[in-house]
Amino acid sequence: MALTTILFVCILAGVNAGYVWVNDGGAAAFSGAGFPGFSMPPISPPRPMFGPGFPFDFVFSHVPFPRIPTVDEMKNTKPGPNQIYNGVAVRSSSSLVRDKDGKLVPAGGTSILVNENGQVHEQQIGKNPPKIDDPIM
Repeated sequence: MALTTILFVCILAGVNAGYVWVNDGGAAAFSGAGFPGFSMPPISPPRPMFGPGFPFDFVFSHVPFPRIPTVDEMKNTKPGPNQIYNGVAVRSSSSLVRDKDGKLVPAGGTSILVNENGQVHEQQIGKNPPKIDDPIM
């Protein structure tokens, strides 16, 4: 069995030794030039990772981002005749503080503002909710 395998590998190597891919200049290359009627397809250069057309032009790139109203604007908006206005603002914070015994206890809370057609409702939940009007940063 070993002799058969060695003989088969030697014959296979000998037969294929004459079929090295050689281009017209005589240098071996994987260009398909050694086969008549076969040519490699053109390869386009790689596209940039970011920039115009990555990986395709975005369909909605021309749509402007809407302006988000501030909390004061939500509080003070009154809809006119035949108009409907609904606005919701939520602000939440979470932290851990030490109590008088030195144990960590959760603190913080949530403030919610809802404007339903000019009727403003505010609700605060938790031990120390943030002020809804405070700037984020």
